[in-house]
Amino acid sequence: MPLGYPAGAVGVFNGGWATLLLLMATLPAALSVWKDKNWNDQLDDWWHYRTGIIGGPEQWGRKAYMTYNLWQICHRGRHQSPINISTANLVYDSNLGPLTLTGADEAISLSVRNTGHDIEIRLGSERLVLSQGPLSYSYTIFGALIKFGSRSDRGSDHWIDSRAFPGELQFYGYNSDLYENYTMALNSAHGIVALSAFMQFGDVTTVDMTAILTATKRTVLKDQRTEIHGIKVRSLLPETSEYITYEGSLPFPGCHESVTWIILNLPVTVRTEELSILRSLRISSVQTSAYMADNFRPTQLLHQRTVRTNIRLRNRLKDEVDTCRFVTQHYFLAQVPKS
Repeated sequence: MPLGYPAGAVGVFNGGWATLLLLMATLPAALSVWKDKNWNDQLDDWWHYRTGIIGGPEQWGRKAYMTYNLWQICHRGRHQSPINISTANLVYDSNLGPLTLTGADEAISLSVRNTGHDIEIRLGSERLVLSQGPLSYSYTIFGALIKFGSRSDRGSDHWIDSRAFPGELQFYGYNSDLYENYTMALNSAHGIVALSAFMQFGDVTTVDMTAILTATKRTVLKDQRTEIHGIKVRSLLPETSEYITYEGSLPFPGCHESVTWIILNLPVTVRTEELSILRSLRISSVQTSAYMADNFRPTQLLHQRTVRTNIRLRNRLKDEVDTCRFVTQHYFLAQVPKS
């Protein structure tokens, strides 16, 4: 087994759960802002995103693989994320108005950290608030994650028409109308919002996005961190007027089904060489450990959920171009007959 895979995998192969628990007890916990008050830190070095290996996504919450009775919703829940979004089954909702993102033009500080699972970004401001759109409450943005692949045909959590993007930038906020902090909101009704933008290759990257991606050079190994100052969230995101939304979960343990997902219509553009920086990151404090790339969860079944949008989609006729810019630019344009 490659050096740097989770201790849980080594423990099981070397003598069962007694060995696993002993190993986990000697390892430092990876502190994360995405933990509720019931989180068991010993399991941080057990779970990971690699399928087919002990601790992988297909085993999260399954009693046969876990000593602790945790995360059952990862296995049994029916509002799980991410999902494969079928554009043919999107429901247009005229009541979905524009999003309001206050504080997005304010220069703030960010803390960027390699958790061993993801690149975690903590915001140094509590004045960034997302509201309106599909939301009945106001949500204070507290952090972000960057998902990315080892190849350009994968990397994003969510898929569009069975196709993945090279990466996905996800901002998370907690319901600050009902809850005092994100710890209380994580497993509570209407507790969390996730504002997501796919990452796509292009010739130009915004200055602030370049700053973040460049900063990850200082977080190659697990628990390494760095700070960036003067970042504006507005410059990290594409236009926010058009989006897709559905009710889902955190795409990692504990998989709480408390998340309203908002997936923006336009992607974040990054250069190939900048994504290569992310692909050099490791999942352990050892330089020869496995790479972090492919830190996404496999898509989950929809289970009769409705996926809504405020994007006006037209029939793809000969003399008509789809007004969904996201879908048109990346998936449908080649299929539209030319006049």
